[in-house]
Amino acid sequence: MKLGDLVEFEGQRWVVRRVDTVQATLLDAKGQTRDVAHDLDLTGGCKVLANPATEWPCLTVRDNPKGMFLVGLARPKWVSSTRPSGHTALQQYVDWVPSDPARAGGTLFINPELHVQPAEVLLVQWKKGATTPLKVPVHFGTVGQRVARAERKKPAEVTVYDRLLDDRFDDEDA
Repeated sequence: MKLGDLVEFEGQRWVVRRVDTVQATLLDAKGQTRDVAHDLDLTGGCKVLANPATEWPCLTVRDNPKGMFLVGLARPKWVSSTRPSGHTALQQYVDWVPSDPARAGGTLFINPELHVQPAEVLLVQWKKGATTPLKVPVHFGTVGQRVARAERKKPAEVTVYDRLLDDRFDDEDA
């Protein structure tokens, strides 16, 4: 098991919150922890389902200014292309995983099997019953995809040919 893995253990889903040489600490959706052997996945005691931090696309939810904690995520049901009719609640640790459950907002990892698309609007449900819309950004993707996009936007390196044509580099050799 690795830090951040989503695992199935004793019929329920957990996230690996800490791993050391002897044990791993698992955290469930209710905030309860459980210490298990660090190699439980190798001995067949639990099944690693995914590592959301590296495999699932992510969204960022701004911290709630009133200090309310995020308790749910929902997806609107659409009757037509312009009119929603209710919403479908998404299950924590099945459809989405928070990066830090102790934080009021932060990064959420969304299961790719949901096929969430950019410009789609999800509903963030807060502890005191309030809901806020969350628009899926254009740059929606996994952390690896976001890093690759940022790398592509970096300026090209200066080649020898560029140095010959550009007089800015003439003073360096003198």
